[in-house]
Amino acid sequence: MNAPIRPSDCIDELCIALAHRWEPERGFMVFTAYFDESGTHRGADISGMAGFVGNARQWRKFEKRAGKLFKRFRVDVFHTIDVRRADKDFDGWTVDRKIEFLDEFQHVINETLESGVASFIRSEDYEYYSKLEWPKRTRRDSKYTLLFRACLSQIIDTVAQISQLQPVFILFWKAAMLTQKMPSESIIGRKVALASRRHLLD
Repeated sequence: MNAPIRPSDCIDELCIALAHRWEPERGFMVFTAYFDESGTHRGADISGMAGFVGNARQWRKFEKRAGKLFKRFRVDVFHTIDVRRADKDFDGWTVDRKIEFLDEFQHVINETLESGVASFIRSEDYEYYSKLEWPKRTRRDSKYTLLFRACLSQIIDTVAQISQLQPVFILFWKAAMLTQKMPSESIIGRKVALASRRHLLD
C-alpha cells in the first residue's frame, strides 16, 4: 500500500481507481456497449433491451465497414422502425432491398463486434414482480433497470471468458439511431457505470 500515486492523465487515473495504487504494468481492457430499449411505455405487452459490446479497435472496424455500407445504400440514419415502415431513408424500398441491406449489416456486426446482448420481460411478469412484498422504503426496479441488469450480466459473462486481464466496463445508455458518422459522434448518451472485473465477478 506504499506505492506512490502519480496521476498524470486519464489512463493513470484509471489504473489508480482500479488498483488504488500506481501500477503501470497492470493489464486491463476497456469495452464500450451501446443499448436501446423498446416497449417500456405503459400498455406494452413485452419490453426489451438490446445492444452490442466491443473494444475500441472493434468499434472502429464496425464504423468503417458500416459507414461504407450506409453510403452504398444511401442511408444516412438507420432506425429499425423506419426499415419496417419503409419510411425516411428507406422510403420506396422493396422487401428484397431491405433483406439485402439487413443481411449485409448483420454480417458487418457479426464480423467486427465482440457480442450482442438482449433481454426481454413480459408485462404480466413485471406486474408480478411489482406486487411482491418489499421492505418499507425499498425502491422497486423499473423495467429499464431490470432489462439493463440482464444485459449487463450477459456482457460480464462474455468478457470474462475473453481474457484473464482485468477488464473495465464503461457502459453507455445510447439512442437507437446510427448515422454515417457512426456511434461515437451520432449517438448521444450518458455514462452509466464503471466497474472492474474483480468487483463484478468475485
